[in-house]
Amino acid sequence: MRNFIITLFFLCLSISAFAEDYYVACYYYDTVTDENSSNPSLMEPSKIYIGASSNYYWALDNKSSEKLTLHGNIKDGFFVEKIYTRNDIIKSCERAIEKGVVLWPSKKSYKLYDFKASMSNFHAYEYPIRFIKDNFKKSKIKQIIVFGDSLSDTGNLKRWTKVIPYYPYWYGRFSNGFIWPDYFTNTTQIPIFNFSYGGAKTSGSNEILINNFSDKVDAKVAKLVSGNSKLAISDYLNNYLTVNSYKSKTKTIYKPKEALYIVWIGSNDYVADFEFRKITNLLLKDKDSEKKINIIVKNTVRNIMTQIKTLYLKDAYYFLVMNIPDIGKSPAVLSAKYVKYNDEIKDKQEFSEKFSAVIQKHNIELKKSIDALNKKLQGKIKIIYFDIAKDFDSYINNKHFYVDDIFDYGYTLLNSNIPVAGKKDTFIQNSCYTGGYTKVALITSLSNESYYKSSLEHACKNSNKEVDKNTIFWDSPHPTSLSHCWLSYVIQKKLEDLELIKKTSLSMNEYKEFCLNKDFVLE
Repeated sequence: MRNFIITLFFLCLSISAFAEDYYVACYYYDTVTDENSSNPSLMEPSKIYIGASSNYYWALDNKSSEKLTLHGNIKDGFFVEKIYTRNDIIKSCERAIEKGVVLWPSKKSYKLYDFKASMSNFHAYEYPIRFIKDNFKKSKIKQIIVFGDSLSDTGNLKRWTKVIPYYPYWYGRFSNGFIWPDYFTNTTQIPIFNFSYGGAKTSGSNEILINNFSDKVDAKVAKLVSGNSKLAISDYLNNYLTVNSYKSKTKTIYKPKEALYIVWIGSNDYVADFEFRKITNLLLKDKDSEKKINIIVKNTVRNIMTQIKTLYLKDAYYFLVMNIPDIGKSPAVLSAKYVKYNDEIKDKQEFSEKFSAVIQKHNIELKKSIDALNKKLQGKIKIIYFDIAKDFDSYINNKHFYVDDIFDYGYTLLNSNIPVAGKKDTFIQNSCYTGGYTKVALITSLSNESYYKSSLEHACKNSNKEVDKNTIFWDSPHPTSLSHCWLSYVIQKKLEDLELIKKTSLSMNEYKEFCLNKDFVLE
C-alpha cells in the first residue's frame, strides 16, 4: 500500500511534465552513513518506479512554498537563469530539504550537495544551472563540459545500469564520496555538464587484443554498458546545441570562448577488465609486445585528437586535456597474473615497471599530438595539456605540488608487500574496498544494518574499527574522495594560473581542512 501511495504521489507531482516551466531538483545526501542511515544503499534500484531511488526534493518558492519556477532557457545543455542567484537557489533547496514532504520525510542529517534544472520527476533530462547575476566576472570560463570515464563519473553509469556501482560506492561515484567535479563546482561555483561514464574508452575497443569470439562479445557488452567518449561527444553535439530550450537547434556552440571542454579519457583503453588479462600476457609473453603496444597507444591518442577536432569544428575553443596517472603504481598491479620468476615481489615489480612504461608512452604521445594540433590551428584553438600524472605522483609520495618539500595531504598509507622498484621504504598501495561494484547488491532484501555490515567485511578499518575513508585508493584503481579533493585542487590551480577562472587565496593547509571536513555543504 505504501508503495502505491508513493507512486501516486510522484505521478501527481509530474503533472507539469508537459509544461515549459523548469524547476530545481535539490539533491541531498545523508551525513549518517552507518546502519542508522535512511539510505545506506545510495541510489539502489527503486522498487516503485523505473530508475535508481530518488534522493532529491523540489526547491521551494520563498513566498508561496510551492515549487520554485526558474526564469530563463536552455543554452547548449545549461539552464541559463536570469533572475535568481546561486545563493537564492541554495537557500530554496535547503528549505525544501529541511521541510521534506509528507510521504518522503526529511531528516536533520540530510545535506544538499547538488541541484539541477528539470521539468518533472519523469522528465528524462536535467541541466546544470548557470546564473547570469553571478556570472563570474573575473572568469573567462562560465561553464565546463567534461568527457571522461570512472575517474569523472558523478552517477551517469549508475543511472543507466541502476546497479553499478552499488553500495558502499557513493551515489554512483566510483569512490567513497564526492569526486573531483563535485569539489570543483563547489569551490569555483562554475557549473559542469558531465558526460563521463565508468568504463568508457576513447572509441570502441582495442581490436589488436581481440583474439576470439568471446573477446568480441566482451567488447560489445562493455561498449553497450559504458560507451565511449566518441559517442558522448556525438550525443552532446547532436542533442544539446540550442539557445532556446530546444525550440530550434543550432549548428555551432553558443559563445564558445565562455566554455571549457575537459577531456580525461584513455585509461580503459589499457585496463578494461576483459582486456587487462590481455595486456598482462602482452607484456609477459608476446615477442611483438613493443610493436603492439605502440599501435594501442597511437590508436588511443588518435581517438582523443579526432574527438577534439570534432568539437573544434563546432567552434569549441578552450580544451583542458589531462594525461593518465601512473596505473603501474596503483593497486591494479597487485591483481595482475604476471608470473615469470615465481617470486611475487620480483614479478609484481617488473609488471609495475612495464605497465608504467606503457602509460608513459601514452602521455608522451598525447603531449606531442596536442603540441602539433595547437601549432597547426594557432589562434583558432587553445588546447592545454595538463600533466596530472606528475601531480598525482607528488601526492602519493607526500611531496608538495609546487615546491621541493614534504607535505602531509591527510591520508593514511595502506602499504602492500610490494616495494616500488628503486624507491626506499615506498610500497604500492592496497585498495581499501575489495568487494567489487555489485557484491553487496547480490541480496537486495538486506536490511540497512545488513548492508552496512556486509560492506564492512570488504573494507579497510582504522583503529576505531570504522572504515578508513582517508587512504589513497578506494578500490583498484579508483582514488578515495580525499584523493579526488586534491585532484580538484590541482585542476583548479592550473586554470587559475592560466587566468581562465577567478583566482582564490586558499592555501594548501586551508584546503586540506576543507578536504578532511566530513560534511560537504554547498556554498
